[in-house]
Amino acid sequence: MIHFLLRCYHNGMGTKVRKPLSPARYLFLMFLAAVILGSLLLSFPFAHREGVILSFPDALFTAVSAVCVTGLSTVDVHATFSAAGEAIIAILIMVGGMGVAGMIVSTALFLGFRVGLSQRTIVQESYNIGSLKGTLTVLKTVVFSSLLFQGLGALLYYHSFRAMMDPVDAIGYSLFHAISAFNNAGFDLMGNFTSISAFSGDRFYMTVTSALIITGGLGFFVIADTLRSRFSWRRMGMHTKMVYTFTAILLFIGSAGFLLSGDLSVLDSVFLSVTARTAGFSTLDIGSLKGLQILLLMILMFIGASPGSTGGGVKTTTMLTIILALNPFRRSRGVAIFSRGIDEQSVNKAYQVLTLGVFSVLTCTAVLLGAEQHHADPFSLMFESVSAFATVGLSTGITPELSTLSKAALMVSMFIGRLGPITIASTILRKESRIGYIKERVFIG
Repeated sequence: MIHFLLRCYHNGMGTKVRKPLSPARYLFLMFLAAVILGSLLLSFPFAHREGVILSFPDALFTAVSAVCVTGLSTVDVHATFSAAGEAIIAILIMVGGMGVAGMIVSTALFLGFRVGLSQRTIVQESYNIGSLKGTLTVLKTVVFSSLLFQGLGALLYYHSFRAMMDPVDAIGYSLFHAISAFNNAGFDLMGNFTSISAFSGDRFYMTVTSALIITGGLGFFVIADTLRSRFSWRRMGMHTKMVYTFTAILLFIGSAGFLLSGDLSVLDSVFLSVTARTAGFSTLDIGSLKGLQILLLMILMFIGASPGSTGGGVKTTTMLTIILALNPFRRSRGVAIFSRGIDEQSVNKAYQVLTLGVFSVLTCTAVLLGAEQHHADPFSLMFESVSAFATVGLSTGITPELSTLSKAALMVSMFIGRLGPITIASTILRKESRIGYIKERVFIG
């Protein structure tokens, strides 16, 4: 099966007339296949607890949310799914976090299959790597770091869960929550849609969770570059420095904003700032937050994590590049940071990602507003849309109450957010013609 998938891209399904699919379309089909397979598995009776009947739309929503590492759920995961169902969700989260292409190619390497140039192109598209150089190195870093951090997280979690349950259940809970935290998924097994509020005030548990979320959200390329540079700031590339710098800025702004805008403790404020970056865990009731706090949450969620990570959003480097490009004092030096210039193509792509992201959120919000006209709080519907697109999973508690049309809109938004607006646009649109048009001046502003 894996060998067949690898060969498909190389020879265009074995035909000479049909051209090979683009990497973007392959990624789209791979994620779609993972969602369909996951929804079918979750709809079988063995995946449910005794006496529970799960509709296929709810199974599909859960599969999309898991593969897109979002965490939004229309059902109580703990009360609905059996141990087998919870294991399936954990596997879907790992597949979505590592990337379907990365999972397939890494498995092929493990089994001894040859990975050619075409397959490396898919990996390059999957992790948003600038060039084909070093794709397999990044892939090995993805596999190694994923297993290492998730395993370490499970070991650290075990002490907390062992105090609440027997050893066997504690192992299962530790593994599930470590996978969910590192992959920024936000799924939990605590039940009653309470997320991890049972650990509110538990500094050890919240610190471990925050560390896993931040590490998974940095991006595998950043992890690989950090290891390559041996943690030396001087040796790190510009992209890595940008990620670390803007991540720290956002964490500080978020923590200070939540602390100053409401009656939250320092620990809750810091954790909320961390989890807003596409993780979706919560130690408090999101619906009880004030309007300013909800707005700050949406801004942090929309920005999200970093490229090539397990998180979503328009990404940290996108926003930082746009901020740098809007600097009125940069004069003729161009867009630059850390004594390095950012090429015009990257700046244009940043604007495209931001525009498509805003368009996706507004479109999803419009659908929800039309389908949920009885809902008294449009702000909550927009929050749900941002959470879906940014693959965060935080909710004010309205997800299970939404109509089928609204749930479908959220699923599409999660899919777009996980693959990226540019990838989705490349999948739908035809390749541009090489013949250019006559250019004319447009008056802007």
